[in-house]
Amino acid sequence: MIDKLKIADMNISCEYTRRLIDKPILSFKTEFYTEPDLKIVIDLKKSMNILPGRIIYNDVLQWSVINSIEYRHQIVKFDDVTNEPIVLMYVSDNWSEILIEIMANNQYAIDLTNQLLIEIAFRNRILYLDGLVLHASAIKYMDKGVAFSAPSGTGKTTYADLWSEYYHVTILNDDHPAIRFFDRELRIYGTPWAGEKGIYTNDYSILNGIVILEQGKYNKVLDVSSMECIHSLFPRFFWPYYDTDLMEISIVTFNRIMSEAKVYRLINKPGHEAVELIRDRLFSN
Repeated sequence: MIDKLKIADMNISCEYTRRLIDKPILSFKTEFYTEPDLKIVIDLKKSMNILPGRIIYNDVLQWSVINSIEYRHQIVKFDDVTNEPIVLMYVSDNWSEILIEIMANNQYAIDLTNQLLIEIAFRNRILYLDGLVLHASAIKYMDKGVAFSAPSGTGKTTYADLWSEYYHVTILNDDHPAIRFFDRELRIYGTPWAGEKGIYTNDYSILNGIVILEQGKYNKVLDVSSMECIHSLFPRFFWPYYDTDLMEISIVTFNRIMSEAKVYRLINKPGHEAVELIRDRLFSN
């Protein structure tokens, strides 16, 4: 069985013997007749073998660089009690081919695959396709996209909700939108990975601006310098710190985005005045 998806204009094929993909991801189903940009094969297993390799990250997941003809990375999730592997992901050199092995009858492993592993595959593959994933709440207003970015818990979702309250907007994604150069446009996309509230739309728009939110006792819009972008916005993107080659590719795309996107800092106390202030700046024409 093969499901075909299109997320951020990336053609993805998911192959398995039993459908294991959740509804949010399947809401991006489509048809395409070319080779996929990302091929994912998911297999149910009764046992797993861990290949030897150099561990580069070990927290919730264990990441290793392995010596294999087909794959470069091995990502493993171990059971917290038995310490046995329950999910194993093999990754090709350019993240175009993924093999995920899931321990049979383990629902947690299936959930982890949908909520984390497939997104990891997506956001690393998009690096090779002139794209990055941003921690932000993204809206579509007047056919233009705006991303509101801030550290977790500092109001980006609240601010996007205010736009929904005052104006007719589409929330593209409330947590992990993708930004990509495609068809000579800088676009922002909804993705199925949308945080706790799970608010997303299978849609995109030309990116009109990125707004760095900062809570304050007054409302003011400030232009952002290149140095401020590095200080305040760089940490909001998902970076492959574990891979030097991927970091080099990512930074080139980040610099391109910063050279084309309008970036502002909005000091605000949430309310209609703050929304009006940034709307006038972004959509004055």
